[in-house]
Amino acid sequence: MQLSFRTLSTFTAAFCLLLALVWGFVPDWMLATWDVEYSLAVGLIARRTAVLFAALGLMIFLVRNEAPSATRSALSSGIMVGCWGLAILGFGEWLNGHAGPGILLAVGAELALGLAFSRPGACRLSSKPRVKTLYELWGYVPVLNGDAVDRYVTLQSGH
Repeated sequence: MQLSFRTLSTFTAAFCLLLALVWGFVPDWMLATWDVEYSLAVGLIARRTAVLFAALGLMIFLVRNEAPSATRSALSSGIMVGCWGLAILGFGEWLNGHAGPGILLAVGAELALGLAFSRPGACRLSSKPRVKTLYELWGYVPVLNGDAVDRYVTLQSGH
């Protein structure tokens, strides 16, 4: 099933809001699912991360209606790289014994989101944007050299 960019962005924004609330208000719950001990330092980082998730969710939500563009491509590429980077780090932390198997749920979600944003409809421009020539825009090509303008007018009038 292929999701539209709008649907994918709306889901991702809601997911970011949920993560912001969890990391902001009950970080010890999330850490417990990963078998990581809560401390004051970890709580500080968790609350700061919550604000980043809220900001990211807002940005994603605000561009949900964006047509294929450089902005949409940049956002999608950033989400893809970020999710896959988090997945690699999470898997590495699990392999090294720094986190329990609960982190693999996060790794799976990050891989899935990264994959969803890597598909052509979400990440890249659907077609290369066509730049119109000055002639197509204005019907003529403006030239500063008066001699060239005279030649252009002469060509157009047939004289």
